[in-house]
Amino acid sequence: MFAFDVIQPHPTWEVLDSSKLTTYMECPRKFFYRYIMGWRPDYPNNHLVFGSAWHLAMEHITRHGVESTADAVIVALKYYREHFPADTDELYEPKTPANLANSVNEYAHRFGHEHKDTDVLYTELAGLVLVSLDRTMAFKCDAILRGPDGRTFGLDHKTSQRKYTNWGDHWTMSTQMLTYLHALHCLYPDDDELQMLVRCAFFYKKTPTEFDDHPIRKSGEQMQAWLERVNAWIDRLEYDMHELKEENTAYATMQAFPMNDTACFNFGRQCEFFDFCNAWSNPLSRCEHTPIGFTIERWDPLARPEIKTKLNLATQSGAPVEIQE
Repeated sequence: MFAFDVIQPHPTWEVLDSSKLTTYMECPRKFFYRYIMGWRPDYPNNHLVFGSAWHLAMEHITRHGVESTADAVIVALKYYREHFPADTDELYEPKTPANLANSVNEYAHRFGHEHKDTDVLYTELAGLVLVSLDRTMAFKCDAILRGPDGRTFGLDHKTSQRKYTNWGDHWTMSTQMLTYLHALHCLYPDDDELQMLVRCAFFYKKTPTEFDDHPIRKSGEQMQAWLERVNAWIDRLEYDMHELKEENTAYATMQAFPMNDTACFNFGRQCEFFDFCNAWSNPLSRCEHTPIGFTIERWDPLARPEIKTKLNLATQSGAPVEIQE
């Protein structure tokens, strides 16, 4: 049987964003499992849940001001408790509800003056943006703001447990950040001073949470280089999608979406698909059923419930159009 005899094509395959493309760049086989098959571990991930709870609090404060900090804490803790009961807290230090609440209050104290002086243009903005004449990428930005100096910038919140000296450099070349910056330039084409601001909260077990900012600005030539790089990777992804159609369950191996053995361990953690790659030469022979310990979860960044506004920046006129549900 050919690949699409055992794999049912899904509409989410057509939606490409920086998360999907970065996963493909990291390891094409990981992309296959996560986004073609839609396989995800069936247990909650503390890092992801805590990060989402933090984002909910940040979005609430951005929209309603630091006066709403108490409500922001309630929103964040409610979300966290939907995934992790109280008897698990000691397992996940320092990413715990108590540290979450304390850190949200510390954030409001640290950045309260900034929020009072900043105009909120968008929070949880998502949409589509052209990366070539016939290709779009989806994006979802935490916030777009205008500071007291009149400059417009995108704000993206991150959480971490380690602060390296050059932590910000990780985001300077990030496809995620440059996709957001590209969307900003398409939304405000006459503004030459646009930038992304990465604001990271560093959580520790025995010391207070630390905050740091890293601005990202690029010249026109640098953005062009990024666009060419992105399209080169999309070319490879499209090639693998084409090759997948020709794969067969009877083949000894699957050549489409090859494994990248340098990506099996990131941040000291083993890839969730490591055992599959180690055991299966041709995963198509095992794809008729979802593996034990996994569930199917399709990723569509434009369908996220927290999105407040959706814009199509890939219109013929070039003017942004709000996407209607």
